[in-house]
Amino acid sequence: MTTLINDICRALGELNVAEWILSQTDTETAELFFIKHNLDMRRMKKVTKINVTVYRPFEKDGAKMKGSSSVEIVPSQSFVEIKALIEKAYFAASFVANPTYSLPDKVIGELKKSESDIAKVSVGDAAMVMAKAMFAGESKDNKAFINSGEIFAEKSTTRILSACGTDVSYEDCNVNGELVVQCKEPEDVEMFRSFEYDGLKTDAVTALVKEALSQVEDRAIAKKELPSGSYDVILSGEQLAELMSFYPERTSGNMVFPGYSTWKVGDDIMGETVTGERINLIGHAKQPFNSEGIPMEDKPLIEDGKVSLIHSGAQFASYLQQPMTGLYTAVTLNNGTVPFAEMKKNCLYPVTFSDFQMDAFSGFFGGEIRLAYLFDGENVKIITGGSVSGNISECCGELVFSRERYSGANYEGPFAVKLKNIKVAGTV
Repeated sequence: MTTLINDICRALGELNVAEWILSQTDTETAELFFIKHNLDMRRMKKVTKINVTVYRPFEKDGAKMKGSSSVEIVPSQSFVEIKALIEKAYFAASFVANPTYSLPDKVIGELKKSESDIAKVSVGDAAMVMAKAMFAGESKDNKAFINSGEIFAEKSTTRILSACGTDVSYEDCNVNGELVVQCKEPEDVEMFRSFEYDGLKTDAVTALVKEALSQVEDRAIAKKELPSGSYDVILSGEQLAELMSFYPERTSGNMVFPGYSTWKVGDDIMGETVTGERINLIGHAKQPFNSEGIPMEDKPLIEDGKVSLIHSGAQFASYLQQPMTGLYTAVTLNNGTVPFAEMKKNCLYPVTFSDFQMDAFSGFFGGEIRLAYLFDGENVKIITGGSVSGNISECCGELVFSRERYSGANYEGPFAVKLKNIKVAGTV
């Protein structure tokens, strides 16, 4: 153990804290900031953060309770400071009156190394590779250009310890970034795009830039000519990923136990009449352990339109009397039957929104349109303005997904989905 972890364990012992979980993450990051093609700033960082969660059992009105509180510790703090922080957190835990629950069992394992190709190079080299791929998306044929961009490459090692003897660790790698594309004629407009990958997916970021440049050129000539009404609407990329976030949230113990979600294993969640595709959704384990040290692996959440798993961390798994799986925030969607070109017939296809959102509590989704394509079977209109609104529970029985695939930070699956009879507030 490092000196810092030894000090933390000593403080926990002196304060008689019997239940605790400690997570240490060492992160190395390369950050690149560009103004057009010029590298404006290059920054390298190495950061160590330790999170300590303490649990305090007590009784209230004759019922057994367990409170918890977390504190972040940094290497520069002395033993006296560490002990004072933990003591304060342990005191605060006495005011968190949750019914008692079990913590994860002891798990011991060797370091799980990352299989990402980022792990094979330095973070600086990884960032430069992705920067080169980003600018490769530009062409002399484009009227638009990259106004600015930021790229971050990260490698981290996380170690999780607990009072019951858990000691596991794993590596994680990531590249993410954002860019602003601009077109000055006939109207000066900008569009923002972001990306995140667990590998050096150079082709993906190049394709993203090409698409963004094409779309901002279309945005510069788009007209406010969208009639209000009901449309078959296509959502793609990050909007589809946001739409699908409804399902891991509604199947989480955090939603089920308080009654925000009434779903249970075996429920058919697609309605009585299904004319579209039945959803098959896998919860993807982005890391081999959650922050509590619970081992995680890919598990089906929705199979053939029916709930197959309620996923939870320690607290809600105990309340629901089910195995501790950890919470899934990333998913793989195993659907897709229709070519994207065929899907685009007679529909509205919004490609960018001001802020597309999915409300897991109500099922409502929507956003204000920045750029859309209106297909009438023969012609295509380039549209801006208006908004889309719908409810996933009302239209899920008619969902049709594309054969083409898409990969993002928390979603992998079909590139696009068609939703039928969605309300659209137009501009004319």
